[in-house]
Amino acid sequence: MNHIIRLACPLLALILFFVPDYAMAEIVVITFDQGFEDLTIINPGGEAHGPFDWLESGVRIAGFWAVNIGSPASFPQQGHLHPQPSFGGPQDGIAEGMHSWTNDLLGLYISVENGATFSVLSIDYAIKFLDSTNQDDQRYAWSYAVDDPQLLLSTSFDPTLANIEGQWTAFSTPTAPFDPWFTLPIAGFDDVGGVFITQTAGGMKVDTIVLDVAPVGGGGGVPVPLSHAFAIALVLLSAVTGVAVLRGQGTKA
Repeated sequence: MNHIIRLACPLLALILFFVPDYAMAEIVVITFDQGFEDLTIINPGGEAHGPFDWLESGVRIAGFWAVNIGSPASFPQQGHLHPQPSFGGPQDGIAEGMHSWTNDLLGLYISVENGATFSVLSIDYAIKFLDSTNQDDQRYAWSYAVDDPQLLLSTSFDPTLANIEGQWTAFSTPTAPFDPWFTLPIAGFDDVGGVFITQTAGGMKVDTIVLDVAPVGGGGGVPVPLSHAFAIALVLLSAVTGVAVLRGQGTKA
């Protein structure tokens, strides 16, 4: 039996060593309920906006604000969030209420505090209104129809470029059959260091943002995948078993 173990352990270790391992990844769900506001951020303009950044489960959700997008004169200024009750939606009670601001673009930027990469799995959304009669917060002149709102994601964004839409991946957000909230699966944003989120409606709430956060090594080291750890353990087991067998054979002799 011992010689079978000595043969099987290295073989199994070799298989495990080359099997991709995802056991150390962590699913993080942002609900805007369990975290806290970063009070260290102060708007240089002194405007009564805020909160500016939200920290939850090791993830930073920052507001972004780009002024007069699509123009060489466009510039970013301190963004902010819009925490609002999620009436008729998820039971957690608070959601982020994104809105249009005519030629400015407002939204979220999500990153992980320890520098880990992540994948965006899904986002819950609810359409507040398709457009506004208020001249200040009417929707931008998107090519998407007013009754075809889109949730937009991107890993980078330059507001000075004329081609604004080309910098974003659009996800259609249908509102029928009628329901206050929908879950939108997200594909194509894997292993990213950060992601911008905005939308083309007059107003849209988002909540329950599900991320798959990759592991990072402590102290700047490289983590040992779980399958590799098992492989090393099996090699050690095989070696110990081999020594024991040799000692047994020596005793019998």
